[in-house]
Amino acid sequence: MVPLSKTVCVIPLSSVWFGAHLREKTLRVASILRTCGIFRIPTLLLLDDVGERVTRDEVKEIADYLLLPPYLKKHTKLSDTLRYVGIAPPIKTPLHQVKFGSEPALGEVRAGIVVSADSNRTLVDIGLHDYCELTGAGQIRAGTRVVVQVISPKSHSNDRPRAKIITTPRGVYLQTELRIVPTNDLSWVDPNWYKVELTRHGSGNWSQLPRNENRWIAIFVGNQRDDPSAICSVSFDKRVCLMHYQGVETIRSEEAIFIALSQLSGLN
Repeated sequence: MVPLSKTVCVIPLSSVWFGAHLREKTLRVASILRTCGIFRIPTLLLLDDVGERVTRDEVKEIADYLLLPPYLKKHTKLSDTLRYVGIAPPIKTPLHQVKFGSEPALGEVRAGIVVSADSNRTLVDIGLHDYCELTGAGQIRAGTRVVVQVISPKSHSNDRPRAKIITTPRGVYLQTELRIVPTNDLSWVDPNWYKVELTRHGSGNWSQLPRNENRWIAIFVGNQRDDPSAICSVSFDKRVCLMHYQGVETIRSEEAIFIALSQLSGLN
């Protein structure tokens, strides 16, 4: 079985943030995040082949906003960069499916934002009518985004629910993490990854992929001009051509990722 829960997608920043209009760029970011969410991909890495801080900041700002559950969006002031996020399709990953005001169950995992923190207590918004008290948080700033697990649901009107910060439980998909990584420093490449380059010059199938559930697969996509191997000096384990008889001149990155993950999903 090919474990999609242990799959990393690597896409050049230039394949996400191109074109003249912010509207199309915003929709492209949302489309890629949606694709990763559909297939429960835990990690999306954007390879910085642009080298411009403004571009990195804009992409990250839009992605961070889109990944916020609806009940937390009120904590973000809409900047000029975010002016088209309203037309993007909702991500609707598990962390987004909490209804505002719904009482949490014991052990439930939710996303939250710290709203106040002092020496006495730390309060976090997790989508309730009242704030939740965070236990064992230590030094933490207001505005920090956290993932928490409810350890004490509200039992009567004078009590606040209590929760603790957690990392994503193993084998549980909550939403995709997006990170922007450099092209010249490849320290982010795990030597244990089975690295697949998507290219029209590849073999055309997914045969001989590792079936070990503990082995991660990293799928690399190129940009409009270059294959992944021309963008970063990674030693790939396999080169795959998604479609030998494609009817268009080029397959866009967001299309390539969807096709690749669909083919991988079909192997399970």
